[in-house]
Amino acid sequence: MGPRADQLVPRGRLDAARPQGGPSPAGREVSDPEDIAALEARDLLFARLLQYRAFKRLAEWIAATITGAEATHWRPGGLEDRFRGLLPEVELGLTLDDVARLAAGQ
Repeated sequence: MGPRADQLVPRGRLDAARPQGGPSPAGREVSDPEDIAALEARDLLFARLLQYRAFKRLAEWIAATITGAEATHWRPGGLEDRFRGLLPEVELGLTLDDVARLAAGQ
């Protein structure tokens, strides 16, 4: 079975909801532009890693699906010519009027 919808990573940055200058992981306020840039770079890297993992899982699922499909052998519909002669002749003792009456439900 394929990946569930809750396993997919939303595209975009993970820190979009965090206001600029929000709390750092250590619990203190970050106001230095270099620290903010470092946190944003870390968040962007983390988001890319999550996307990589999601795409890797999807690629594994596709590969397994293709491998499973290779074991399926399709054949054209209908009866093969070599078996057509083996069918017995069907003889119904009905006329067209009898079939019409049956179709009408009488």
